[in-house]
Amino acid sequence: MRTSPGELERAKPPFGFYPFIVAEMGANHMGDIGRAIAIVEQAAAAGADAVKLQTFTPGSMVAGRGHVVESGIWRGRDLWDLYSESALAWSWHEQLFQLGRELGIVVFSSPFDLEAIDFLERLNCPMYKIASFEILDLELIAKAASTGKPLIISTGMATLEEITEAVEVANNNGCNGTELTLLKCTSAYPANALDTNLTTIGEFRRHFRCKVGLSDHTRGLGSAVAAALAGADMIEKHMGGFRQLGPDEHFSVDPIGMEELVRCVRDAMDSIGSVRYGALEAEQPMLALRRTLRAYRDIAAGAPITRDNVKPLRPSGGLEPKHLHKILGMAVTRAVAGGEPITWALVRGI
Repeated sequence: MRTSPGELERAKPPFGFYPFIVAEMGANHMGDIGRAIAIVEQAAAAGADAVKLQTFTPGSMVAGRGHVVESGIWRGRDLWDLYSESALAWSWHEQLFQLGRELGIVVFSSPFDLEAIDFLERLNCPMYKIASFEILDLELIAKAASTGKPLIISTGMATLEEITEAVEVANNNGCNGTELTLLKCTSAYPANALDTNLTTIGEFRRHFRCKVGLSDHTRGLGSAVAAALAGADMIEKHMGGFRQLGPDEHFSVDPIGMEELVRCVRDAMDSIGSVRYGALEAEQPMLALRRTLRAYRDIAAGAPITRDNVKPLRPSGGLEPKHLHKILGMAVTRAVAGGEPITWALVRGI
């Protein structure tokens, strides 16, 4: 049920019957266009609905060299070097957008400054995402919202006041609830499931009256499946395509993991169903395996029914087990072979 670029308008709201699943490329391209192409191809093959890129330069991210990460998985890395390694070449974007159109998978991006939005608009980027760390950049949000494209805002670390301000800016610049998606996000890499707090997804929908979802940085798939059941319209998960995934490896899935995520999320949604009693069509053949009353051994004509010679056994064909107490002591009207179903005709001669 992948949503192709041509179906994007039809698909909102909501994005689709199943949560819209985004494979986040992040830094997993590792500076290799071949790897970037493979991630788009593998995400499409895995059944993801979209691939998200990141559009920035080191100069748009950090104030020069000498700023070192003090903790976490990137501890000791100079931010300039980290963003230089993570940056997707702007010259690759058009090729990746075109590849997405050919494969029927949406390719869009997170812009990190105003120039990035101008660049992406020239490529007709179909939607935009504001990363968690950029939620305070209200000018960036305003410009992305003013494009008229669907806007996704990730909320990691943000207070309710900060989220409210970001939503108001988006709304005031043309992006209302039918175009806006707020993603619950835990800005830890990797994140602990205990810190995911998916209950917030429902609160986002009630409070902001927009679409909602999860940007998932946990190692496994449990949080993504839980988010689907919590009503997520969108689920984003980092994805790589190689054994060496690069800076994002600790919270990324490989193509097999993405395929499993898609399957598990859709299975979870399919499982909700409706209130239903009785045998489904798929269960009809199994009715024949229910227990009914059958002769446990040969019974001579005229002999009484006892608990020793009649028992509830499979398959069906005889009286329901609830009738055993009614026929105990009654004589069979003819000889009964072991295993034969017990019917009213055998005990009443009718």
